[in-house]
Amino acid sequence: MKKSIYFYSLFAVLVFIQCTKKEEILTPEEVQIPSNEIWATINGVVVKFRTDGGIFEEAAAGYLIPIKFLSIYRTISAQDRRSLQLRATIDLDNITTPATISQNIKITYTALAGGQRTYDAQGNNLTFRLLDTKGDIIKATFSGTFVNTANANDKIEIKNGSINIAFKRYN
Repeated sequence: MKKSIYFYSLFAVLVFIQCTKKEEILTPEEVQIPSNEIWATINGVVVKFRTDGGIFEEAAAGYLIPIKFLSIYRTISAQDRRSLQLRATIDLDNITTPATISQNIKITYTALAGGQRTYDAQGNNLTFRLLDTKGDIIKATFSGTFVNTANANDKIEIKNGSINIAFKRYN
């Protein structure tokens, strides 16, 4: 009987600690992924987006100054064309980092297994934290519920996303 009480008490304490644990917020120095990559955990698997996929520079890693529009695009490889794209209207020259961005930002994940499917996260479905933009390198973290654009019942979870991408400014 004592062992059962001890076991249940220990279990309750562990559940309490897990439930009250705050979300870890990384600093720019803690985004320890290689330059020009995006990493994320998609449905429990770490996925590394390492190449710009051969698209034009402005979309791959560009900031259009006149309209304050940032576009970041990466694929896994030339053979695995799954991709992640960030699009945001944000004034990078007048923002104090770190900052949580919740408006005018969308991240799209495109999966190819079983036919192409596109998933978007924005608004309340997306947590995006801009950590730093010094030296025209964007460091950020993100997570969210991504919803299939063709079927709102088809959703995936993307967690622990990290971005470390050098970008160019365009007039």
